[in-house]
Amino acid sequence: MASSLHEEDLVAGTPIVALTANVIKVRQEYLDQGMDDVISKPIKKSRVVEVFNNLFCDSEQLPQLEEKARQSKAESVLDLEMLQMLVDTIGAEMLTTSVNVFNQSIPQYMEILMTNLSAKDKEEVCSQAHKIKGAAGSVGLSRVQKIANQIQQGDHPAWWENVYDWVEELQQALKLDMQSLHNWLADQSIDD
Repeated sequence: MASSLHEEDLVAGTPIVALTANVIKVRQEYLDQGMDDVISKPIKKSRVVEVFNNLFCDSEQLPQLEEKARQSKAESVLDLEMLQMLVDTIGAEMLTTSVNVFNQSIPQYMEILMTNLSAKDKEEVCSQAHKIKGAAGSVGLSRVQKIANQIQQGDHPAWWENVYDWVEELQQALKLDMQSLHNWLADQSIDD
């Protein structure tokens, strides 16, 4: 933008955010020209969210919005109803012990699955995926359970064409969803 913004160009109360690939200009230069904020390329989702939160949410709402976002993510990857039932019946400490056992066992389960996949032993891959599905279900990892269920379905017509993608998806879900589960468990400990 060559010249600064004029007040008649602005609609009252409408925030203006500069989108730029210019790495030389300092953020303050854009703010001095009337911009409310700046997003530089390459655009990162986290930066866009930060700018929107700063412009459209008052600071008192941010912790609530962040908690809602975290809760929504947990709901999409965890069986919260089943986890809450376990906390209510066996307690958070016993559930945490079960999660720790899962955490210790899953690397070996995945190693066996990968070895059988490399050997192109479909039956054993399906068998191991079945074990992973059951173990994941017992600790409320619903997305992991669903992916493992896909892998165990050896009669799927395009199983070989998809299994490598499913296994990669399973590996990623295990990493991400375990963190969501640990966060959820930590919240249960705080609530006790």
